[in-house]
Amino acid sequence: MLATITTKTIRDRWLSVAIGAGTMALLLIGGMAIYRDLDLSIYTGLPEAFRSLIGITADTDVGGLAYGAIYSSYGVLVIAGLAISLGSGSFAREEANGTMGLLLGNPKSRTDVVVSKAIALIVLMASASAVLWLGGLIAPSILDVNVGSLDVGALIIHMFVHAVFYG
Repeated sequence: MLATITTKTIRDRWLSVAIGAGTMALLLIGGMAIYRDLDLSIYTGLPEAFRSLIGITADTDVGGLAYGAIYSSYGVLVIAGLAISLGSGSFAREEANGTMGLLLGNPKSRTDVVVSKAIALIVLMASASAVLWLGGLIAPSILDVNVGSLDVGALIIHMFVHAVFYG
């Protein structure tokens, strides 16, 4: 593994990850603020079988709906999109900058180069997931919203695994 490649990749790509994850955390806060004033009778009035089919439990509150609408849809798309752009751009960027020959000219194997790029992707996606997790824990407490039995950590870990898989 080449620590310099990992470090340079992280240094070059951290801003896009920070912007994407920070924007999603802010979107969650805004979404929860909007959902807080939403009438939930449209959801609670549905038959039990239909509610269980779409994942709305009896104790679902506006927090659960906000997580579902923002993190489970837009959040997954943003994080997976970032991972795809990081993964594909890892070598395309080296080729475009003309540094591929220098990169592969090191006395290390190509596997080491790929592992270094993969570690950078994992570190960046882990930091994005940490920002989303922090935003997911802070948003309900700021807005005094009940999240019910929703496990934010499980949702974020799920998003992280998907992002690493797609990247």
